[in-house]
Amino acid sequence: MSVVARQGFKYSVIGYIGFLIGMISALFIVPIDLGFYGTLRYIMSTAEMLVPFVVFGISYSNVKFFHKVSQDGKQQNMLSLSLAAVFINFIIFLGIFFVFPYFYPELRNMKVWKIKETILPLILLLSLCAIFQ
Repeated sequence: MSVVARQGFKYSVIGYIGFLIGMISALFIVPIDLGFYGTLRYIMSTAEMLVPFVVFGISYSNVKFFHKVSQDGKQQNMLSLSLAAVFINFIIFLGIFFVFPYFYPELRNMKVWKIKETILPLILLLSLCAIFQ
């Protein structure tokens, strides 16, 4: 079996396993506590809404300039710079996120502020996924 065929088979198996996990979750786990499912959807939607502020177009610039960088043989430098930019942007985002309630105190009463311990790491993970994609 060739490399491409093995990878295709592995991705198919992974896809079917993911489908089964999702199906079991949708049929048996989610109906038990729909309120928790709504909270999970809110967390995911909020994190996806804030990811562009952290990624700030870095993933699109990677796609645009990858050909030029690969000709120069500096793909590793591009990945390192992209990851550094994401971490720097995330630190700046955290600073703005925690300073903003001083100017807009009503934010502390919102649900986003109450579940920030879950949303903020998810924003970082989704930003890294955007870079590695």
